[in-house]
Amino acid sequence: SPTPAPTPAPTHSPTAKKSSETTLFATIGAAGILFISSILVYRYCNKLKKMEEPTSAAVAPEQQGTSKVSPKPISWDSAQSSGAKSAANEENGEDADMVYTKEDQVSRLGFAHDTTLEALRIDPSLLDKAAMMQQANIIKNEEQIYTPGEKKEIREAKEFYQSCKDNKDAKKVKSKDKRVDMKLVHNDGESLVTAVATTLVDTCVEECAAFVYTDLDSLEERKNIGKDNLVDFYVTRIPNNNHSMYFYSMWKLPIRGFHQRELKTKATWRKEENGTIILSISDTKDDAFTRKEVSGDTVTASSQTVWHFESKDPIGDVPQTLATLTTQVDFKGHVPGIVMNRAAPKFLFKNASKLRNRFDMSKEIEAAKKTKGAISRKNIDPSLLVERFELDFEKDSNGQYISLGRGAFGNVLLADYLGTRCAYKEMLPSKMDEVSLARFFDELRLIGKLRHPNIAQCLGVVWDATDHGIMFELCKNGGLDDFLKEYAKHGLISWGKTEAVLEAHAAMANKLVSKGTVLSLLVEKGISLKTIWGLEIAKGCAFLHGKRPPIIHRDLKGANVLIANDLSAKITDFGE
Repeated sequence: SPTPAPTPAPTHSPTAKKSSETTLFATIGAAGILFISSILVYRYCNKLKKMEEPTSAAVAPEQQGTSKVSPKPISWDSAQSSGAKSAANEENGEDADMVYTKEDQVSRLGFAHDTTLEALRIDPSLLDKAAMMQQANIIKNEEQIYTPGEKKEIREAKEFYQSCKDNKDAKKVKSKDKRVDMKLVHNDGESLVTAVATTLVDTCVEECAAFVYTDLDSLEERKNIGKDNLVDFYVTRIPNNNHSMYFYSMWKLPIRGFHQRELKTKATWRKEENGTIILSISDTKDDAFTRKEVSGDTVTASSQTVWHFESKDPIGDVPQTLATLTTQVDFKGHVPGIVMNRAAPKFLFKNASKLRNRFDMSKEIEAAKKTKGAISRKNIDPSLLVERFELDFEKDSNGQYISLGRGAFGNVLLADYLGTRCAYKEMLPSKMDEVSLARFFDELRLIGKLRHPNIAQCLGVVWDATDHGIMFELCKNGGLDDFLKEYAKHGLISWGKTEAVLEAHAAMANKLVSKGTVLSLLVEKGISLKTIWGLEIAKGCAFLHGKRPPIIHRDLKGANVLIANDLSAKITDFGE
């Protein structure tokens, strides 16, 4: 028989084959880069952690301020790229992975960290914001313990601020931003310049101070290395200290032939009893700076910079802080006056305007003015006010806020306030007209401090430019009307003892009912529970009517009576 012809091999287009191979190699390459970057970060995190362990010579004992909190993780110190040094090592025949100094390790770690952030498409500003909010919480809530040296630094900073403020020789400098006022004092022939900038910031004093403090070591600020005459900077953390750190920076003067200037400073903040916050960033003689000059000769300049943050009356619900930046820099040497008169205002404007723009809420302020103050924190008892970041909203498996229902003006969300679970009722101003807002604030003044077993307790109020809501004690069983609809079918809830009710209780008692559940409580308390509820609601109303002036609910119904965890009744939703 004839031999069958061989099956021809499938043919592929050379172009298609090349495209497929290119895609495969690109995928493998991208995965490899991400994997190697992750290893670098992990490897140098461990090395940096070991190097940052406190030693007796690192910081003098008298310079180590402490706070009653655990030390924060060391942030990424800024440094120059390590690529040049690694290449130089290889050219000299040295191992690229040889033992480096601490500064080199930090530099390489920062490079790997930036590469990983870029690969994962993580926005550095989000990390900076998280660090800022963490620091704001520390400033607001955590007690700090200051060393005698740090107390002296703050005392001198306050004196310097006051002397700059009272200086009558200061001349006003033109500002690009009309919201930032600037003044300057410089005598011809001197290397010393004193400058003052003042601006009104749309946030609280804690967030102002936290932003300036954390911005010294922010990821966004690291991007400015090599720009605007900034050569380099880095910080050195102090163990167990959340209010001080060392800050090194190197600058080049905008004129050819002049040496670079370096500043060795210590940043320390303190919140005064009156709520004012002082942040000093001034010269220090502490032996906390180990980095060698990057290139060329360097002159160590002298500087004293003080931020003063003072709370002002809010506009609507937008907090206002008067931020004053005072700085005095001695560049050392014979520096032309034109250089100093340009550099100082530029420094002032950059820092003051940056703070002002970071929290700019001009639109919210205009909206608040149009409402004629109807939505205002001034209408709320200060003892009830709670900041939004103090609340932790619980989420479901999909990452969505857990809703307990819907009120007249927004959702009712499950939240945690300082360890206490509560119901957070959103109050959306867009759904409230001026009349209902005025009525709401009147009623809030009445019920804010009511304390009675049969009145749902108000735990606090969040009321600022973007978030509005009331926190009530959590009654997980919901409203009386829904509770009756859900559990009436079991026949366990009654006005009194009847044969049918007793039979239902006996039948349920013989079933395996888990302890602590609603059904187990109904087996225990269900008989005459309706009568008990009626009595509790009457007690709550009597308490309200007994106030001077009397408080009338005006909307008492099943939906406005909550069933607590122990099955007691609590009146809520006044006026809604």
